[in-house]
Amino acid sequence: MARLLSRPLDRCASLRFCSSVSNSRQFGAPSELNGSQRLLAEYGSRKPAPLPLRFLKEFGHLHSFNKQLLVSSWLKSELPVRLARRVRELERLPRALCNMPSILRIRETYRASFLEIVSFPTFNLIKNKSTNSSSSRRNSTATETKQREQIETFVNLLKSIYERHQHVARDIAYGLLEFKAFNPNIELAEDTVLQEFLNNFFRSRIAIRLMIGHYISAFEMKKDRVGLINLQCEPGLLAKKAMEASCELAKLHYLTQKVPDIVIMGDLETRFPYVDDHVYFCLREILKNSLRAVIENHADVSIRKGYPPITVVVAEGSEDVTIRISDLGGGIKQRDISKALSYAHTTAPPPRPVSFGSCRTNIFDDNSAGPIAGLGYGLPLSALIARYFGGDIQVMSMEGAGTDVFLYFPRLDDVKG
Repeated sequence: MARLLSRPLDRCASLRFCSSVSNSRQFGAPSELNGSQRLLAEYGSRKPAPLPLRFLKEFGHLHSFNKQLLVSSWLKSELPVRLARRVRELERLPRALCNMPSILRIRETYRASFLEIVSFPTFNLIKNKSTNSSSSRRNSTATETKQREQIETFVNLLKSIYERHQHVARDIAYGLLEFKAFNPNIELAEDTVLQEFLNNFFRSRIAIRLMIGHYISAFEMKKDRVGLINLQCEPGLLAKKAMEASCELAKLHYLTQKVPDIVIMGDLETRFPYVDDHVYFCLREILKNSLRAVIENHADVSIRKGYPPITVVVAEGSEDVTIRISDLGGGIKQRDISKALSYAHTTAPPPRPVSFGSCRTNIFDDNSAGPIAGLGYGLPLSALIARYFGGDIQVMSMEGAGTDVFLYFPRLDDVKG
């Protein structure tokens, strides 16, 4: 086992090899495989369909039965492609990394979800020919009833999958910590192949969760909602919620009730169409970084003078909503600014010792603020989320003073209720 885990990442050719071969060769020939592996190879060789904003607009409300049936059928065929590609990519990680307990857990999670969707009965989209006979009408009604029951079962299946995958980001982070524990000289943040893999993996994860979450939410048909998109997204309100969550986490981490004030100002009445969870996640992660920087860089003067405040400014533009988070936490070295958006880059120690195979609930999942620092995923994931719909993130810093982070969220005005 020690020999297996001692293989350095930068000497493993498998990850680089996968990035340069064609899909058909990368995923293997289906005839060479059996059972689930054959299915994974078959679906994994397909290209995923694009997920344009038009999809979110058209399928944000599932009022009609025909639309419910159409979207359900599309997800039934599309989700396995995306899940299979992730399984195959995980299988082709460098062997030492691939065998980390957390990575194995992720792979089995994706495999199980893939098999559940593939084995789900296919939706019948063929319409019965209309006739005036009473028997035909009864048959048509019975068929529609069965299809409605099938859709309901499919929704419940996707709900369970959505819940099952909420800890994937956490497990990826801990998988790399496990790998780092056996390979302390490896600089994960500087391995370009690994960074590309993580970027692709998390981008796909955003798409999968967006597809499933949007589909589930569309059945609820809430006011001012188009699936997951809130037509009246309030960045000022989300900033307040992110402030409360991050401050509470800082108090728990530093065992104190005294943390820096966070002042929220600007266009606080701004409302625009966007995904609430995306805005909230970015704000929460950046505020966690700012709180840690201020607390640790002003520990010697905080008792006498108090901490300098962190400011959040919301600005509404004609095309974008911009949010600036500013702190006086000492700043970042110029040479390290580019690393700030790299996965696994952190100046903090791990949140706790790596415990292989242990259950790590409520750490870095979709519903938890996670640790205050130490994993190196908050900022790069925020960048990926902000850029998903064409937004951006910029980090500007003055070493010895502080850091400004700018978040740009495009107005999704093409989405209407």
